[in-house]
Amino acid sequence: MQTPPTRSTLTTLALAGVLTAGTAMGASGDAYPSRPIRFVVPYPAGTTTDIIARQIMPKASELLGQSVVIDNRPGAGGTIGTAFVAKAAADGYTLVIGTPQTFAVAQSLYPEVAYDPVTGFAAIGRIARNGMVLAVNASMPVNSVADLIAHARANPGKLNYTSTGVGGTPHLAAALFANEAGLRVTHVPYPSPAQGVVAILGGDVHFMFYSYLVLSSHASAGRVKLLAVSTAQRFPHAPQLPTMIEAGFQNFDMTSWHGVYAPAKTERRIIETFSDALQRVLSDPEMLAIFRQTGNEINPAGPAEQMAFTKSERERYRKIVAVIGLTSP
Repeated sequence: MQTPPTRSTLTTLALAGVLTAGTAMGASGDAYPSRPIRFVVPYPAGTTTDIIARQIMPKASELLGQSVVIDNRPGAGGTIGTAFVAKAAADGYTLVIGTPQTFAVAQSLYPEVAYDPVTGFAAIGRIARNGMVLAVNASMPVNSVADLIAHARANPGKLNYTSTGVGGTPHLAAALFANEAGLRVTHVPYPSPAQGVVAILGGDVHFMFYSYLVLSSHASAGRVKLLAVSTAQRFPHAPQLPTMIEAGFQNFDMTSWHGVYAPAKTERRIIETFSDALQRVLSDPEMLAIFRQTGNEINPAGPAEQMAFTKSERERYRKIVAVIGLTSP
């Protein structure tokens, strides 16, 4: 009786097929990749963006046959690391993970930003969509969005909220919420997301929108209360949490996302090679399970779809920034 192939054997065969395809694609030029790839994360280590990159890239390295090295380059709301990649050689060896803050909001908020998210980059694909939760410090006398609104209105100018920085999705979600609810609250940004989380846990700030991945463990420990989700639909992994739309905020959908980009003019064969590896990683059942456990939703898209999505998101956030009346700090 013939022994069926093991999972590791099947994985090895799949990797061999990918590597063979990658070499063939390079027949018209140098094989790609032939050396390690720098993958820039324009945020500090330990942030949601950094965690996602570190979940995805080891498997991408296996498929590509080369190391994909994470390079954290934080600063200026992610625009420093992103600008670094925009100016890098278009050879596929310097890539960046993009978010709404860097690829949809930056130009509206920072006119002097040193790159154009559309003309300065070639999209490789999308990794995931990441919904946020509205959380309050556990000592707050509120248990719902309606309670929070009532408490803020009863204490005008006394409540504050934190975020991961001016122009980030958590900031825009909180500012949009406050604007639509007519609340007088103060934004207290911190230099790093971790400091903002520490501030809400300690009661130094009253509420925030942030990653379910980060805040759910603190909610389980009784240090924060989760009131609602920022997405149009409820989270499958937290169905008890209502959406902001259900809480009375029409069309409220503040969903973060993560995409992969290369400098503009990067060769199509290079884009397709990395994109193919990325899509294979995202279709792996183990990776799907990991993302579900961390409250993220794998939401793959290819180069053309992600580029069109980037353009539409830039326009959507341009309108949100205008409605809030947000200006650069």
